[in-house]
Amino acid sequence: ARAGIGTAALVAVGLLVSAAEMRWNWLGAIRPGLDPGLQALDWTPLRGELDRRGLLHRPNTVIAGTAWWMTGKLDYALGGDPAVLCFNTDCREFGYAPGPAAHLGQDVLLLSLNYDQPYNDGRLFDTIDRLAPVMLRFPGRSETPISAFLGHRLRTWP
Repeated sequence: ARAGIGTAALVAVGLLVSAAEMRWNWLGAIRPGLDPGLQALDWTPLRGELDRRGLLHRPNTVIAGTAWWMTGKLDYALGGDPAVLCFNTDCREFGYAPGPAAHLGQDVLLLSLNYDQPYNDGRLFDTIDRLAPVMLRFPGRSETPISAFLGHRLRTWP
């Protein structure tokens, strides 16, 4: 009986801590840049921010995330329009859809949580521009900046 009560108490505390983190991002206050709750939140507010900045439906431009989970968040938030790619060799389910190689010659809006430097080694794009961060806003949480880069004319993809 005590083991069951202890287990229930531990689960309840874990749920409370997780819910508090998702609501208030208190881990980010302790260690800036740490926000595990982002993977559990719905990113649909991002659509309005991209549209407001004229980045959502640029001609001949696709959007890309730099991690498979982030690409999934972007694709869901944008409702599949425009096309969303995963710019990572570990692209999981996005490996079954036409990937970056299907969009050679197009511009790519790269969105990332982890990159401070442009995602270009001189081979991927003709040029790449750093844009102002796109702010992801949720009620009751601090804004989350997402690094944004616009790669001009995708040349190659491994």
